[in-house]
Amino acid sequence: MGIHNQVVNSQERFRSWAAGEDVKKQGAVNCHGASRHDHSIVGVLATVMNVSSFAIWQVLAAHTDRLSLATIVRRIVDQEINHPMIDNAARQRLHASLQLQTLVNREALSETSWVLGTEAYEGYVIDALSGLSQEHFLALFLDARNRLITSEVLFYGSVDTAPVYTRVVALRAIVHHAVSVVVAHNHPSGCLNPSAADREVTDKLSRALQLLDIQLLDHLVVANNRCLSFRNLGFV
Repeated sequence: MGIHNQVVNSQERFRSWAAGEDVKKQGAVNCHGASRHDHSIVGVLATVMNVSSFAIWQVLAAHTDRLSLATIVRRIVDQEINHPMIDNAARQRLHASLQLQTLVNREALSETSWVLGTEAYEGYVIDALSGLSQEHFLALFLDARNRLITSEVLFYGSVDTAPVYTRVVALRAIVHHAVSVVVAHNHPSGCLNPSAADREVTDKLSRALQLLDIQLLDHLVVANNRCLSFRNLGFV
């Protein structure tokens, strides 16, 4: 009976070892699939979240063919992408790093001593809106030098739409004593092309704000870490 137990135990240890080797091999394949994300990206995410680099490789490998890095990061934070080694504390650390980046960008746009062009805000709205799974409508309220007073997400939508109420935008501009406004929204579909509804909203907002002597400087559309300016297209 003792010899039989030893044989069974040996077989179980062998199966466990073999399963571990299969996991390692699969991990190597996954890492190869995530090769377009270099080691610096993996290292930064692993450090920020305090998880293993191997876990980050696995997550990237599973989603990198169809999602941008910004989308992957947002979906990790929103618990839409899961991994056994990514817990709530790791998600909170990642979320805090995103918030910190936004605050750093906001400070740079608030304290400048020269008049800013609207292109200065493209990086800010890309950081704020890229990778979101629902449409968000963001308003940036500016002073006479186009410096950022504050920004607010005013509306949330479904996957492909967000209701926009011009009076809400106008009221918030008055509350913040804004001289001008830049608005932005994201396209979760990844398509950067503006829709007819986007153009209609832009026109309504521009006319409503003009009545209050507030200028709509631009309407920016964000998709897949890219930004499109309505002003550059001649729509503002």
